[in-house]
Amino acid sequence: MTNAGGNGKIGDRDVFKVGVRDGTRTATGDGPPATDIQAALTVIGRRAKIGTGKPDLADAHIPKAALNGAELDGANLRDADLGGAYLSGAVLRNAYLGGTHLNRAYLNRAFLFGAFLSGADLSGADLIGANLNRAFLFGANLSGANLSSADLRGAIVSQEQLDKACGTD
Repeated sequence: MTNAGGNGKIGDRDVFKVGVRDGTRTATGDGPPATDIQAALTVIGRRAKIGTGKPDLADAHIPKAALNGAELDGANLRDADLGGAYLSGAVLRNAYLGGTHLNRAYLNRAFLFGAFLSGADLSGADLIGANLNRAFLFGANLSGANLSSADLRGAIVSQEQLDKACGTD
């Protein structure tokens, strides 16, 4: 096994990435992650502040994960299950969240500037005060999402999606 960088060395983040993604892949419950998985997620969220790599949690099954304030700049969360997760104040600038399940997630004051959210399920999500400036939301499910005080300047989103979020469709 080698890391994504191809230099033949396996770093701590590579071990965490594999452990979190593969350790959750077959999980079928919707409860919070096991203690060891949550600990790995906490480390990943903190390490991004000091490292140059981008967290890769594609396909992870981590509903109700506690990631408040996590630094996930440019993270790959494609098709991950983060339903009911706690991401308040998380930094997800330019993150790839295509197809991600964020239904009933807590994203208040999250920084999603330039995030790609096409096909994401944000139904019932709390996005109060979230920064969605320049986010690509086209095709995302915003039904029942709370977008109060959210910054949508430059976001790619349809009026129909906004109507569904407001319950006026």
